[in-house]
Order: sequence, then C-alpha cells, then structure tokens
Amino acid sequence: GGQLDTPEAVGLAAARRLLREIDMDGVVDTAHQAMVLYFLALGEETRPGRVRLSKLSPAAVQMMRHLRDFLGISFQIREDQGDRDTVVLSCLGAGITNSARRTF
Repeated sequence: GGQLDTPEAVGLAAARRLLREIDMDGVVDTAHQAMVLYFLALGEETRPGRVRLSKLSPAAVQMMRHLRDFLGISFQIREDQGDRDTVVLSCLGAGITNSARRTF
C-alpha cells in the first residue's frame, strides 16, 4: 500500500503525484499557488493581473487573506469558462516597484 520502502515505490508515488497535478490543469502546481498570488498582488495598479489555477490550496486561500489584510488587495474569482475544475483569479496590484532599478 502506502509503504515507500523501495526506490521503485518512491518513483511510482512521485509519478502518480505529478500526474495528479498535471491533470488538475492549473498553470502552476498547488504548492506554488500562494507565491503566484503574492506576485500578482505586487503588480501594476492600472491593469488587472490574471491567473488560472486549479482547486485552491489552503495556503493560497490564507495568502489571499493576508494580501487583503496587509495590502488591501482583493481578488475577483470566477469559474473558468473552458474548464469547470479551474478558476480564474484577477486583481489590481499594489504597484510595488524596484526603486533600486534604473529606468531610462
């Protein structure tokens, strides 16, 4: 069953988990959803940022709460028209820029 006592069992478990993530159709795996939402929240204030994600992980939901509480960023969530198992999240970012970067 769930024993990972051989290299083959570890490989099989890893392959199955990878296939489950691919099957969910998000543009990023569930382990990194929170980071993508964070980057969207730091983005432009004038154009909405959008991303299509699979079922939201608990970490992603908590990140959205933090972004609302600390940066005042709220996400619009809607079902993806083409795929019933994914959602599209969009937001206007906080407009954070790298002040050390030179611009011309």
